[in-house]
Amino acid sequence: MLDSNPKIAVVMGSQSDYSTMQEATNLLEQFSIGCEHRILSAHRTPQRLREYAQEAEDKGIEAIIAGAGGAAHLPGMLAAETLIPILGVPIGNSAMQGLDSFLSIAQMPRGVPVATFSVDGAKNAALFAISMLARKDANIEQKLQAYRDNQTASVPATPINNGASNKKNSDGFDKFLISALLLYLGYNFLKSDKKPTDALPNRLLPNDSSQDEMQRFDKALRQAKDTYFE
Repeated sequence: MLDSNPKIAVVMGSQSDYSTMQEATNLLEQFSIGCEHRILSAHRTPQRLREYAQEAEDKGIEAIIAGAGGAAHLPGMLAAETLIPILGVPIGNSAMQGLDSFLSIAQMPRGVPVATFSVDGAKNAALFAISMLARKDANIEQKLQAYRDNQTASVPATPINNGASNKKNSDGFDKFLISALLLYLGYNFLKSDKKPTDALPNRLLPNDSSQDEMQRFDKALRQAKDTYFE
């Protein structure tokens, strides 16, 4: 909900971060909490960042949810420019899948804190901001309690057999295929003309492997050979 009297700001380092940060704005809208969005790059638009930090204070923004990937300096730079609480969200779009961003935000120097959430944890950051507002707004507090109650009610007391376990077992076997390939099979073997499963030690496949599983194993090895060694 974008309005002239926003309570929460959702900012990000680039347009590519919006798909992650939109989880925060969607939840704020669900709670009918006014928010606004901005793209503020700590490295490419430093002046815009500084100006917005002051603008946010003048508007009465009560928390800023800031998402950034890579070096992820945006949350820390905002924290240095304003007294508004900064909620940092590491974006997992980097080569290190967000670990670099998480450490960058979490390791702020003493005296300039940033509340750090999990990689791509925009939804939890929004819930945290909502909790802050709920301490002094009975309407928001009531909505937050209802949200928690619904969340609790959605968890079944006993598991339901809906076929998901079969898919899980299938996915697990696929991961086993990949692990076996990486751990036990070398370049020379994959370059050979032998059928891969003929030369495999028995310990690589479970004793009760079905014909279908053996065929999938053979297909996985052949695909790896074609992809990486041809």
